[in-house]
Amino acid sequence: MKTRGINSLEDVLEKIEDKSLIVRKSFKAQELMENHPPKIFNRNKKIVFNIACPSGCAHMGKIVFSKWKSMDWRNTVASLDYPTNHIMREDSYDYLPLNPNRSKCIEWHVNFADRNLFQYYGGNLFAQDEMQAAEHPTMGAIREALLSLEKEDLKSGPYTRDVEAKPTPVLLRGLERRVEISVEPNAEESRPKGLYGRKFAHASKEAIKKACKIIKPPRKTNLVAMEAPKYGRGAYDKEKIIDAYSTAYTAFLATRIESHLELNDDLLEKPTVVIHTGNWGTGVYGGNKTLMAFLQILASQTAGIDYFVFHTFDHPSSEKYKAAQKFLKSSISSDNTIKNVEQVIDKVHNFKFSWGISDGN
Repeated sequence: MKTRGINSLEDVLEKIEDKSLIVRKSFKAQELMENHPPKIFNRNKKIVFNIACPSGCAHMGKIVFSKWKSMDWRNTVASLDYPTNHIMREDSYDYLPLNPNRSKCIEWHVNFADRNLFQYYGGNLFAQDEMQAAEHPTMGAIREALLSLEKEDLKSGPYTRDVEAKPTPVLLRGLERRVEISVEPNAEESRPKGLYGRKFAHASKEAIKKACKIIKPPRKTNLVAMEAPKYGRGAYDKEKIIDAYSTAYTAFLATRIESHLELNDDLLEKPTVVIHTGNWGTGVYGGNKTLMAFLQILASQTAGIDYFVFHTFDHPSSEKYKAAQKFLKSSISSDNTIKNVEQVIDKVHNFKFSWGISDGN
């Protein structure tokens, strides 16, 4: 029987036996916030935090942290007879379920991480990573807790790459999203140029307060924190392409493992796994939008993800995503499979994708 990459539960569990998991730890959200409160320095982020976490508020449930080393991707075979459902949306994350009526559906959102996990959550920056941390306040507490744990257990350090710069993506289950922050331009609400990026730190208190909408009750989010290659020039070298693909493949396959654990059942029934992502590594890191979309699309297929939702944000990025889909179709063999991922990587390298320009955010 043809399978879609690492498709069976046995294969997924075998990855655990192969010791791809570096560390997994569980935190009670309330104890986490009390013992390792976020350290916020930026004035406007303090305003958001006080709105999201008023004095005496309760933080419910537990948060599960896991870190993964690169999984072997070179011998994967992806059959398009059992394709990942690829969905493009010209928007940004809204964190709403793809199908509210589907049972046993576990959804994940990619965090465009730095090597130092959530390092800038309390400072002036406000790109995708920092915005997620503001809306999910326990992300800052997770970083502080991991820094404390690292003193006795180096494996627990808050890093998405190891000392050799190899990818070690991080997964977090059960983060509370307590506030929604509107960042689009809106002159009537005192943010004529919006709040994204460096504009956030310079906005008025009034603008910040108007941009915040409390979520009652808070909704749970699962995050995939992974760092893209960064700051290249000219054409991509093969090592950077492999780095990006290996990172995404490892992270996406890890979501399948963690999704089974999230259900907390006897593992007899496979959950439906949904990954939400977007223009990973193409903002301040200056990555090529078509290439980075393609590598994530390919990884979702070879990792056996059920639904892959790509949020393009704007029309130019939508066109880049469509180009990536066309490139995928050109990589399919006559028997409707992607038989040799290494050959696909070689094809990508020979195409000479060029680095873009950092957006400064």
